[in-house]
Amino acid sequence: MMKKIIKWELKRIFSSKKFTAAFILQFFLIVLIIPLFTIYLETLQSGKFFSTAPGMNEFIPIGINRRCKLSEIIEEYDQFSLTILEKNDGMKML
Repeated sequence: MMKKIIKWELKRIFSSKKFTAAFILQFFLIVLIIPLFTIYLETLQSGKFFSTAPGMNEFIPIGINRRCKLSEIIEEYDQFSLTILEKNDGMKML
């Protein structure tokens, strides 16, 4: 009986051509997007996510306070390396 109810509901829902087209489009869009997340995750884990400009040594400089919680979080991951600098040297890098 449940199978009949489900079939009846699905027939009723998909009887509208607009809904069917929208559903199929969204389904294929989701199917196409899912592999992009795995590629994005792999590039983040490899550490080669950012393309470097000439003159850069494969890093993106950011300035954070040594006592900031963000520095503790960054230290946990291999992809990031913290370099402690004086204020003047840090401003030159930025």
